[in-house]
Amino acid sequence: MIDRLADALPRLEIDVPNGSDGRYDERWQATVRAFQRDVGIKDSGVVGALTCSALHRAISVSGQWGC
Repeated sequence: MIDRLADALPRLEIDVPNGSDGRYDERWQATVRAFQRDVGIKDSGVVGALTCSALHRAISVSGQWGC
């Protein structure tokens, strides 16, 4: 999941934590919470179906798939 977030969030001009050791730590949770607040969903920090859907929708609308 970290790899997917590290790929997707920068497409939305969201900075991702540097130096991650592959763990979903506090820095990643804070980044995800900020994204969740920005898109109007509960800022739980959990990357579930609703967050994934919002992430894909935001990237789609922004045209940043990079295909």
